[in-house]
Amino acid sequence: MNHLAGENAALAANLRTLCDRHGSVAAVCRKLNVNRQQFNKYLSGAHVPSSANLRTIANFFGLSVPILFSNPEEFRTLIDGNFFHAMSTARHLPEFVNFLSNIVFDSTVQDSEILGVYDRYQFSSIYKG
Repeated sequence: MNHLAGENAALAANLRTLCDRHGSVAAVCRKLNVNRQQFNKYLSGAHVPSSANLRTIANFFGLSVPILFSNPEEFRTLIDGNFFHAMSTARHLPEFVNFLSNIVFDSTVQDSEILGVYDRYQFSSIYKG
């Protein structure tokens, strides 16, 4: 299997995973305002959405476009672990916004003192989500 076929298969599998978790393909298509027949081609791996449709799909599910093409097994682990929901929730907490504001806008912090901000995913077989 060539590289592009592998990416198409990964996208198709990941879209199926997302549709399974959001009710049905028909419901997702209605919410996205995407033609069901065209979306079925994405699900089969026969076609890849245009860059505009990829952004629309990614935004709808709260993901980035590259994540849609990630390894399906790793993708399911991230989705099942509720990682994306947790990060989305954290980004909207006032404490998180204040934390970022202090780092970005605090005049006492020198640029050279900022190394970066990252989030870390830790899969747990004990604690769901």
